[in-house]
Amino acid sequence: MANVTIHQLPALAIQATDQLEIQRTGGGASGKITVEQILDLVPDGTVAWGQIQGTLANQSDLQAALNAKAPSSAVNTATWGQIGGTLSNQADLQTALNAKAPSSAVSTATWGQINGTLVDQTDLKAVLDAKAPTSAINTAAWGNISGTLSNQTDLQNALNAKSNVADVYTKAEVDNAIAAAVAGYLPLTGGAITGALSVTGNISSNANILAFQP
Repeated sequence: MANVTIHQLPALAIQATDQLEIQRTGGGASGKITVEQILDLVPDGTVAWGQIQGTLANQSDLQAALNAKAPSSAVNTATWGQIGGTLSNQADLQTALNAKAPSSAVSTATWGQINGTLVDQTDLKAVLDAKAPTSAINTAAWGNISGTLSNQTDLQNALNAKSNVADVYTKAEVDNAIAAAVAGYLPLTGGAITGALSVTGNISSNANILAFQP
């Protein structure tokens, strides 16, 4: 067989232990090498970013993808009031706007001018249903209050702090009791002392005043 380079060899089913006789280009030393030794010389194909060598343009699929991208300097940061083009082309936004009512169709509800049926406003209806009708509200009047007084604890406590009428004397009763108590003693004016008078201390008189000094 004539000398050929490896890439000129026909496709063959070979084993890792098969040997090839090789010779340096231009003549020189020759030798044998196994298929396994040849495979060991081939990189394992694990490439990390930053370690890729060669020319990017040779990776035609990646170069084509990059060619389809706009440079960052050509990217427009949209700002409200500066967006060009046609709104309807932004289909998702146009659809959302189409679902809105125009401002002219929006009613500003005012009490006394709200139309429709109250039961349709379920949250308000639920609040109202939890209230008692005015006809069921008892307006308490003295003489018409039912139930047990002790249940109104604040009023019961206030009453407990008061004295019973039977335990309280009026001013007239107090005055009469004092008058009756002193009626049997020497009058303050015009009285006469009868019997023996025992005095501890000094008695002095000044005109019509009799004073006792203990």
